[in-house]
Parts: sequence; C-alpha cells; structure tokens
Amino acid sequence: MAESPVINASPLIFLSRGGLLDLLQLLGDEVLVPSAVALEIQQRGAEDPTVLAYPTEAPRLTLRSVG
Repeated sequence: MAESPVINASPLIFLSRGGLLDLLQLLGDEVLVPSAVALEIQQRGAEDPTVLAYPTEAPRLTLRSVG
C-alpha cells in the first residue's frame, strides 16, 4: 500500500486561487496537510481564497501532525 502524499502551503494557495483544488484527487484518496501548513494558511486571514476553499472544496485533505 502506498503512503499518502503530503502537501505544503504553496500548492494549496495556487490551486485554490485557480479554483483547482479538486486536482489534488489525482494524487490519491487522501492528501495529508501538516498542522504547520494548516496554521500558515489560516494566518492568511478569514477572507483569503485558500482559507475559504480549504475545508469545503478539498474534503480529501486530511490534517495531520507530521514530523
């Protein structure tokens, strides 16, 4: 069984701004988001496109403490 891929903030930011977060499903059934990355995204502010899109448009993203 393959391990789930881990993503950092930059791809999440760019994909959400383009409305393309659904492309992450090509990586697998689950994509891990380290807690530090989730915190970095949340610090962008409540009106940021990534903050708005992350929980609703990317249900396959799983928040995990990594490393």
